[in-house]
Amino acid sequence: MLRVLRSDDLEKFGCGKSEVNKRALKEVLDYVDIRTEKNDNVVLKEVKSRFSGKPYGWKEMTISGLVATLFAGEDIKLRYQKTTLQGNPEEIARYLTRKDDAERVILEIRKPAGMEIISDVKSILRDVFDKTAIPDKEKDLFDLCHEILTEEMRNIDKIAGKYAEEKRYPGEKDILAYEKFLKSLLSITDPSQFLGKISDDKDVLSELKERVSPVMRFFGSPQVDIFRKVARKIDAFKRNEQFLDPDGKFAIKDIGRILDLDEPYSEIKNLTGHELTIESSLKTSLENLKVKFFEKLNSAKSEVEDELGHHSVLSDEFKLSVMRPFEKLEVDVTASNECSFVKLQLDRIDGDQRISFEEINKQLHVIKEPPADGGDEPVVPATRGTTMIEPAIFRSVSVIRTEEDLDSYIKELRTKLSAILKDSNIKV
Repeated sequence: MLRVLRSDDLEKFGCGKSEVNKRALKEVLDYVDIRTEKNDNVVLKEVKSRFSGKPYGWKEMTISGLVATLFAGEDIKLRYQKTTLQGNPEEIARYLTRKDDAERVILEIRKPAGMEIISDVKSILRDVFDKTAIPDKEKDLFDLCHEILTEEMRNIDKIAGKYAEEKRYPGEKDILAYEKFLKSLLSITDPSQFLGKISDDKDVLSELKERVSPVMRFFGSPQVDIFRKVARKIDAFKRNEQFLDPDGKFAIKDIGRILDLDEPYSEIKNLTGHELTIESSLKTSLENLKVKFFEKLNSAKSEVEDELGHHSVLSDEFKLSVMRPFEKLEVDVTASNECSFVKLQLDRIDGDQRISFEEINKQLHVIKEPPADGGDEPVVPATRGTTMIEPAIFRSVSVIRTEEDLDSYIKELRTKLSAILKDSNIKV
């Protein structure tokens, strides 16, 4: 039976249109035809029961062989429940011989696809998929189409999964539409219906393939690496846009435009140049910002260290703890390659310096020395801390318009500063 199912030449096994088998094959085929005309399901078990009894008396394996011959000769088609059987001879042989499957295997008269359908499908394979050696036989044509579209589906599935990693990749809508169409088409297991569906939807298939072709080429080329690389940098570029020169600002704007295009393929070559322009501009800005940062940081550290040097009562451990935030700032900025981060840390230095002076003042108020006269109560040491004045203290309540307003403002400011000076030194 396997040799019959695998063969393109049934005659050499005595199973073709020879007189020996012609009458038996016709009996089975006529029975299936009559039952099909009545819209009855012709179950393999019924066929075996009919032809194993009188007046035929055929062996069950003989009946399976006749059914296999009709199937191989494309006179009938086999369906296992709702799935049309095809392709694998070993699998079909098992369905025809196993008793458990006999109640589920259905025989139907094969209605071959018309010449117009065959012609349409061959045209699709030739014009859309660039195939040349195209068979005329329905089963072979079905096998070729199914193989091509299955491979197409695998490729489309791989591409569809890439949009999860980068939503800005072009062509997602077209890929999903093509994927949906292919899934629907490949779900048809009957060869005639399958080819008929391709013929009916030939224009849809041709259009979908035309729309996804540039997308598939994109994902199969170095363009996808260029696109992904720049797409992943664009957010960082935008965070640092204020530090770009005019060329860099134009480049970042044009990158955004290209990434948003439905079909960016012809302009992807410009992304690398824009990327280099932006990075060169940011590199210059970063170098300048770091120079300013370290100048200001060193100045702040020097002032805090000077303040600590005036207070011998403070422990070395405390002094190290006061300087630790400045050391962390230095490490973080040294390692950073982002202008916006360096600028943020540059603006933090005054605040951190102010906090350092406040911590020193608090610690000085905690430390108490034994009284010189041998009394019981320790006293707060006479040494004074330093308060770093916040800019807000200099803000006037109203607009200064006259000399009198100015005198009033200076008087009020002096009162505030004098109150602070009672308890600590002042740093502006």
